[in-house]
Amino acid sequence: MRILDEYGVDGLYNDLGYVPPKEGENTGTDEVRWGTIEDGRDPALEDLLGIVYGEVKRRGGIFKVHSSAMNLPATRERLYDYLWVGEGVREGDAMRDRVKAYPPYVVPCLDMSRATIEREDDLYLQSMPYMQFPLLLAGRPFTGERAAIPGIEYPPEEKCFWTRHLRAIWRYYQAHPEGPYSYGWWDSCPGRPEARPTYYRWLKRYRPMVEPGTYAYVELADSDFFQGPLPEGVVATAFANRDLYLVLANYGRAPAEVATSRLCVACHPAEPSPHTKWSLPPRSLTILRRVDTAPD
Repeated sequence: MRILDEYGVDGLYNDLGYVPPKEGENTGTDEVRWGTIEDGRDPALEDLLGIVYGEVKRRGGIFKVHSSAMNLPATRERLYDYLWVGEGVREGDAMRDRVKAYPPYVVPCLDMSRATIEREDDLYLQSMPYMQFPLLLAGRPFTGERAAIPGIEYPPEEKCFWTRHLRAIWRYYQAHPEGPYSYGWWDSCPGRPEARPTYYRWLKRYRPMVEPGTYAYVELADSDFFQGPLPEGVVATAFANRDLYLVLANYGRAPAEVATSRLCVACHPAEPSPHTKWSLPPRSLTILRRVDTAPD
């Protein structure tokens, strides 16, 4: 609380790192046992997060939580504003399936120190249809030097992934001071020069769809938005406000065809003339805006 009061920060990020004592473990005579983990709930953690969340919100701040890998905190209530997920995850499809039904707001950050992607666009294909948007690793370059400071004994590279990863970043930074840079523990080595421009391209497309007051209808199934059932591997989400947007994600490896019941124009890929027939390339994201008039 002193950090909030004395430094004027606008919130806290909590990387939980919490390991509850095992049942029957001797943890000292002054410990008050809060109970055991049942049905995914840890009362001690719930109490602690409730206190911190309440104090942060009382000061008008934002509270972000990371609970390891793709996990939800073991609490009954949502005691955070944003949940970061992705540490140690190697595959975007698996993370999407795991976190797509989590309560808002989820911040996906695929661990690029371990994962590989075919294209930068894949990060947005995996997240935007579920009202999520990836975290941009940016700021000052992350040099990896912290794993190569003289006089400090580090775990050997062959036994420690992080020693190996950070030293690889440090060696690359020394050999390529002009970049491309890495920007964090979860970033790739070398860095990805297209990460930032791709982020801003998709952010420009995403922001109009989620302006205040928007309702998002995720994974549309039987609906009058379409002339027939959606093809296998295709997911549709409607973002409804003053305009109505349809986001069509083809997660399959084959092209797909979708027919809308109303005329739409394509925002991405941009196409000014309205249509009802849409060809979706494999592993692609198509954004449509519905036109008010019905087709003939």
